[in-house]
Amino acid sequence: LRTKHFPVSNHRERSLFYELFPRRGIFDILTITFLHQLKMVYLNNAHKDCVINIVSINILVVIDGQNDFMDISGSALPVTGAAEDMSRIAGLIDQLGHQLWDIQLTLDTHHEYHIAHPVFWTDSQGQSPAPFTLISLSDVTSGKWRARVPNHQAMATEYVETLAKSGRYELVVWQPHCLVGSWGHNLYQPLYNAVSSWEKQHLAIASKVTKGSNWSTEHYSAVKADVVRSDDPGTQLNVDFIQSLQNADRVFLSG
Repeated sequence: LRTKHFPVSNHRERSLFYELFPRRGIFDILTITFLHQLKMVYLNNAHKDCVINIVSINILVVIDGQNDFMDISGSALPVTGAAEDMSRIAGLIDQLGHQLWDIQLTLDTHHEYHIAHPVFWTDSQGQSPAPFTLISLSDVTSGKWRARVPNHQAMATEYVETLAKSGRYELVVWQPHCLVGSWGHNLYQPLYNAVSSWEKQHLAIASKVTKGSNWSTEHYSAVKADVVRSDDPGTQLNVDFIQSLQNADRVFLSG
């Protein structure tokens, strides 16, 4: 089973053969895709006399439930009501966790030096832009804002131009947030406690989906970066994440 079709997986072992195999057993190496296909075979063939219990594949996705987005003291980019929302999600996990196949946690993951952080840019006086400054293509081509590292100027111009062509939004300079290794990158404590308890109770590992570690592009979505980098697979379409959701019976989105 250890092939490209059935790679090692951290998904919960609430398998179709839950009664036949112990947890942490053979189904550690089956992907959720394979389990979904097994389930469909049994459903399509209507094995009414089959003693195997078909288990629903329910996945809870929690988007960026990190300290730096909570409306609490010390956060970098507080969102009104976020802490209360995450506390409710934690309560949901505590109450209904036994019905969840997997919990997928997206994690905004940045370094201080990043194209959307102040330190990357400078004006003619050597000053960085304030957080929430919008930088347009004309700002870059006119020299109003330029990359602090000269070798990154061409890339920065290409990046802002690509954003302009997409028509979605201009580059936003953000307060540095969710920096790797910092308190702000951590999950909000009530959410962390609920996820940790779920892992212990079910002998499982909640999936962590990181995004944003490439300094040369923004990565708002866990699906792919806003400007994909050909030399960094981490910025490209996250096929594994998408397939895990496609093969679920129910996907619950929160964040």
